Amino acid sequence: MKLVLTIYGITWLVFLLIFAVLRFKNRTFSFDPPSKKEKRLLVYALIAIIAFAPLVVLIIPLGLLIDRLVEYKKIKKINAEKEKEKKKRLLALHNYHSAIGQNKIKYTHDYANIASTLFTLAEDEKYDKLLSCLKGLTLQPGWVLDVDICKQSGLGDNSSLMVIKDNVKDFEIWKYINVKDDPMAVWQAYLLRTLWHALPYHWHGGYNRRTYIFTSKDIENIKFERPEESSNLIATISNQLEKITPEIIKYNDIYYITCCYWSDWGGLIRELIEIKVENNKIVNIFNVEDITLLKYNCGIIF
Repeated sequence: MKLVLTIYGITWLVFLLIFAVLRFKNRTFSFDPPSKKEKRLLVYALIAIIAFAPLVVLIIPLGLLIDRLVEYKKIKKINAEKEKEKKKRLLALHNYHSAIGQNKIKYTHDYANIASTLFTLAEDEKYDKLLSCLKGLTLQPGWVLDVDICKQSGLGDNSSLMVIKDNVKDFEIWKYINVKDDPMAVWQAYLLRTLWHALPYHWHGGYNRRTYIFTSKDIENIKFERPEESSNLIATISNQLEKITPEIIKYNDIYYITCCYWSDWGGLIRELIEIKVENNKIVNIFNVEDITLLKYNCGIIF
């Protein structure tokens, strides 16, 4: 329908242009009257318009009906996907709450130290050493984990993790990373998944910046966009310490990880992530729930 309307509109424009030229030539004494060829061209343009008119009249209702049908199917598909995700989220929450107190894995200094080491390496831009502290993760032979640095142009951009082999890049890193089916390895996979939030960014990409809180010391290291508010915010966040400590829970063959992070455009948020490993591969990483423990927005707009 759009094509027909476009052609019809162009035809009208051509006709009006020809008509205007002919009118101008007729009213300007320095030019000769329009030739037979020019008049014939005007007639052809009128015939084209007349020929297209019935077609447009017939196709517009059909086109509108088709557009409505396409839009209906699109909305139906979106709603079906939302319903599927909702059911998946409800099941994950049920599994998580069922396992609390029964299959909770003790969060030791080893877990916290690995997190701290990984994020420090990222902050120091030692990207070639990222996997050195993640002993539960191994890359397939020949592939190297690296960072695709954000573009310093446009409205904003974020850096991303990628794997490289023979100058071939792939951002779907989990196809190439083997993960042991144990709590420590899954924790390491979670850390690697979240790491892009701590990588370099450009302009609007800063909205995705997060400070993950693995221990109480991380609260002191939060870099606030409004430093003058840091003292009060640190005190308020520290009061939430019991809710801040990360958790790792296993339910059957699925792992659930909760961890808190600070965002200057969201506040203190506790996320719940579902991770499933099969045959030493991540087959599912699903963001189940985000709970805002302390709502905050610095008010700064990039």
